[in-house]
Amino acid sequence: MPEMLITGSQLLTGREGERIQDGAVLIRGTQICAVGSLAEVTPQASTAAERVSCPGATILPGLIDCHVHLAFDASADFVTHLQSSSDQD
Repeated sequence: MPEMLITGSQLLTGREGERIQDGAVLIRGTQICAVGSLAEVTPQASTAAERVSCPGATILPGLIDCHVHLAFDASADFVTHLQSSSDQD
């Protein structure tokens, strides 16, 4: 199973105000399997793990893009289509 170790200057845990300096995320396949400080996560990575170093960056493990426009359709001119639709549509 492919493995990736991502490191950065800080890691946001998702808890209010909590951050880990010199953070790391270990991913195996499609799952995040370890999150924490570089010192505690790095030993869990295999020697074959792809290593992605992001100095100066903030890591946000588990963040996904949920940005959608539910009112837009797949037409070529979706804005005009939306403007010509009623609120009920």
